[in-house]
Amino acid sequence: MLIRERVRLRNALRGHLAEFGFVFPVGEAGVREAISYVNKADAALLPLAQKALQILACQYETMKKDIASLEKEILAWHKTSEASRRVATIPGIGALSASPYPAKRP
Repeated sequence: MLIRERVRLRNALRGHLAEFGFVFPVGEAGVREAISYVNKADAALLPLAQKALQILACQYETMKKDIASLEKEILAWHKTSEASRRVATIPGIGALSASPYPAKRP
């Protein structure tokens, strides 16, 4: 869900900029360019539109940092869990996918 939200924010930012005639490439490189443009003092955007887009950009950056932090914690936990590491030996299953399965159930 968090990954989908990050993608939604990225697409919303690029989509709204496209409505104003500013098109940026798809993916992380494109969103970097879009965020740089939105944060420029001399961006050719209406002031309120720029402010709204800066909010989207800030939400995107926060979501990106939060996801990276959470993934780092999950990977650290995975390294300490024998059961999670065992599940990760299944072809096509990585550390992030394996980590919820060995969790203790109440």
